[in-house]
Amino acid sequence: MYQKSKSSFLAVSLVLSITAAHMPASAAVVNAEWISGSGNYSDLTKWNIPFVPCNTDPTTFNVSIPASIGTVSMDVPPPDCTVDTLTLGANSAFNVLSGNSYTVLGLADIAGIVRGIGGDFLAPIATFSGNTARVSVSDGATVQIGALNYSAAGLINATLFSSTDTGSVLDLSSLQSIDSSFNDGSTTVRANTITASSDASLDLSGVTAITAPARGEDRLD
Repeated sequence: MYQKSKSSFLAVSLVLSITAAHMPASAAVVNAEWISGSGNYSDLTKWNIPFVPCNTDPTTFNVSIPASIGTVSMDVPPPDCTVDTLTLGANSAFNVLSGNSYTVLGLADIAGIVRGIGGDFLAPIATFSGNTARVSVSDGATVQIGALNYSAAGLINATLFSSTDTGSVLDLSSLQSIDSSFNDGSTTVRANTITASSDASLDLSGVTAITAPARGEDRLD
């Protein structure tokens, strides 16, 4: 489980204090884009704006993390970081670290990888775009994604959804369909997987349609 030291906590708090002083005085919706490789969400040098994008009345944020840019680690200390919208591009990852929480009030458009690593990610209004998104939960975190449909047609031998460790919750109860119709073009047996440990929860109770791999020897486990 990830643990922040006292010094790192104070450093992030200082960044947030400085950030608040530079926010617009009047109500505004700000478009925040991640611009530089992997790093911590609190790192001002990684954004196209001079402050950390967490809603602070009267300023709110639409957050965009482009495709294939790296891993963004949400390290902003409580209270939770809330944003208006989130776009997570394919082959980029968003990790919520232990003790932190990230809430998307409006649409979360997820094409990349979401990981709750002891920290919570809540996006009750969401869509899985593209065909390579993945979600994992560990260390007692809660992740809720309110998407209706999911495609993993672009993934082979991948873990699509996983929930591990005592108390972990992956809530995908809004999901209605899962498409795992990948075609690897060979007779080698390959499988995508969905997993949950005995002490963790993975809710797929709304799923009514599953599309199997295109080739008969392949599987969705």
